[in-house]
Amino acid sequence: MKLKREEQVNKYRGSLDSFVKKKSLNLGFNIHHEYPTDRFYFEENIQNIAIKKCIMSYGPRRPKIVFPITKREDGSSYHFSSYYYEQTLKSVGLDCVYCETCWLFANRHYSYFQKAWINGVNDWLNLTNKITTHEKSLEHIEASKTRALWKQNETIDKISERQYSEEALFWRNVLERIIKVIIFLTAGNTALRGHEHKQKCNSEHFDGEVRLLAEYDPIINQLLNDEKKKVKYFSWKVQNEVIELLATNIRNHICDEIRNSQCFPIIMDSTQDIVKLDQVSVVIWYVVINYDDLDISIKESFLGFFKIDKHEAQDYEELISEILLMFKIDINKCRGL
Repeated sequence: MKLKREEQVNKYRGSLDSFVKKKSLNLGFNIHHEYPTDRFYFEENIQNIAIKKCIMSYGPRRPKIVFPITKREDGSSYHFSSYYYEQTLKSVGLDCVYCETCWLFANRHYSYFQKAWINGVNDWLNLTNKITTHEKSLEHIEASKTRALWKQNETIDKISERQYSEEALFWRNVLERIIKVIIFLTAGNTALRGHEHKQKCNSEHFDGEVRLLAEYDPIINQLLNDEKKKVKYFSWKVQNEVIELLATNIRNHICDEIRNSQCFPIIMDSTQDIVKLDQVSVVIWYVVINYDDLDISIKESFLGFFKIDKHEAQDYEELISEILLMFKIDINKCRGL
């Protein structure tokens, strides 16, 4: 079991790596580089916000290597020191230091704009003075402000996204409870409401069940007592829509079982409803074989009521053909009416 679990984890990691690689390559951002956020791999002016987000999210790479030595004519030599990582970033590919803030957020249209700290500086002897001068420049200050605003907006987006997720979860839980109340009542052939369903009536079964549930369930209790939540999803229209969705889902499941059976007979009967409309009830017998449990069960499922205008044999034949065609059931498997 442990080996199987490790195989599943490795398979998941492989799929995840493949997905990340594909998405990052589409953006021009390759996480499989040794230093994927190095200035060397990107253009001077990045216009794509998604790439900027990738660079910011992945974070700067600060290579711990033996830095190349630059020799001067007087015999002295200098090289970059990791001491400067707090203020700059070292590009291994360009062999220079650059300012990530200015590279990503500097306004290229400003008259005082300079590309030196974007394309890179490698004057190691005077690097300290150059860094101090750059950090005091208006270009860097404005870029830092833009970066701060960008981070702030990103934080706001995350907060908003979390709020939306919490709100969606709340309403999902509300609908789940409404569906369970409807299933509970209909399973016992109990009416959800009376014929005066458009008027608010506390004696209705559905309303009573919901209010009883609210005494013990914090979600329904919050929904009923929070004045800010104007929408309750308790109306008779919502009840009808839920019933219709549940009925459709159950009928689709029944039709799937019928399609998988070898044969089936059909039972039909006509009646009139309260408005004197002729309807035909359609019931199908079929056998369900459960190969996993080695079980066989005979089922008798009701597909619904269907309108019929005349009661000739041909009318019933056409109606059955239309019903089976509508539910994509093979009429050749029908063995009796």
